[in-house]
Amino acid sequence: MNNDPPPSAPAPLPASNSTGTVVVDAKGRANGADFGPENSPSGTNGIQEAVRARASKVVIRGEFLVTAPTNLPPNVELAFEDAVLTLGANVNMFQAGGKSHLRFTGRVRFDGGKVAGFAGFGFLLNGCSDVLFDWTCQVSQFPADSHKFLINCNPLQGTTPGRNLTLRGRTVTLDSTVLRAMDYAQVEVSGVESGPGGRTATVPLAPVAIFSDGLAGPIGGINVHDCRLDGGGMQKMSGLVRVIGALGAGNIVGVRCTDLQLGNMIPVPSDGLADGLDVARCTDVVISRVTGGRCCDLVSCMSSRAVVSDCVAEDCNGIGILVGDGASQTESIADIVVRNCVATNCGRGLRYVNASGIGVAASPGTTTDRVTFENCRSHDTTGSAQKYGFGFGTNGTITNVRILGGEYSGFGEAILHPTGKGLQLRGVAGIPDSG
Repeated sequence: MNNDPPPSAPAPLPASNSTGTVVVDAKGRANGADFGPENSPSGTNGIQEAVRARASKVVIRGEFLVTAPTNLPPNVELAFEDAVLTLGANVNMFQAGGKSHLRFTGRVRFDGGKVAGFAGFGFLLNGCSDVLFDWTCQVSQFPADSHKFLINCNPLQGTTPGRNLTLRGRTVTLDSTVLRAMDYAQVEVSGVESGPGGRTATVPLAPVAIFSDGLAGPIGGINVHDCRLDGGGMQKMSGLVRVIGALGAGNIVGVRCTDLQLGNMIPVPSDGLADGLDVARCTDVVISRVTGGRCCDLVSCMSSRAVVSDCVAEDCNGIGILVGDGASQTESIADIVVRNCVATNCGRGLRYVNASGIGVAASPGTTTDRVTFENCRSHDTTGSAQKYGFGFGTNGTITNVRILGGEYSGFGEAILHPTGKGLQLRGVAGIPDSG
């Protein structure tokens, strides 16, 4: 398994010759603030001027129309006091490149300006380190068609990765992607939620999306936990949470996705293909206590050296708990254990091709090898929803699969195994041992 230390909150701000705390108020100095719109020739409502004053902490309160970006220095905290920031131009609200020790705290609401026709990121952070978001936040109206998000993180100049990024507290998204992190190591995300009734618009990217393209070298230490996300029943792109590496050396090493409630991505049954959780091209993976349904696959694991445990899927269009994939798997995977998982009434949109609750697959040209399913349960309770308890795909090469214990049933048969090869059964309820 990965030997990197687990993600942690950034260290305290180092000492500097800053001016301490200053206050920016939308009503200006008349409201007892140090900065405001009246002393902001740059059009940033005083936020940029406060940062330029070398303050180590900038308190932001009131409602602001953001028409110019704030360029962040290192070693600064932005503390929002019931602030509302609405994008009023085609700019980013805050941006930094290669900076460290950035803090964002307090209570804040971000409006990405979609209704007024504007597009920009809330935060564009390239190659930064020791970044902490610890707040109560609501986000909406970052335009999907322009691929804008609340927090967008990239490597600096395409090759220098960021490091130690933490998002915690409570972040509620009504319709926007909260975090897209490319080539950032040691990332911890928690407390991301949907608004009441789920997401109100289709989006081109998961609310939490973490990627590697391999250009900045290998990254690791990804931890996504304690999030509750509802797709609103209208999503077309896969994943409420996505952790996707690059081929070969671009693999992400050391991934944990735990205690996630994900679902309501698409109508069921339908031809929708939007999953709940996608983890692909990663190694040393732990997926645990993911629950939900009304998506394609609830858990899609296309990664090696992975353990998937205690996940519960119900009413899925695709396979509730799936190792590998019959169409989108792009590299061979091996050494996966799935244990104590439950699937009920899944495979409902597959038109009886591997229409199962739990399964294993591979795409043409790839191999899925050494996969063990321990004490899992998969059932149809309606007589017409889930045809197979377990499905064994036929597109690629699947070898050395073991099913140990557990219970499987469907209105067709318990286990779909067309090839008759590469499968061992031991102690499965009602099924003789074989293989």
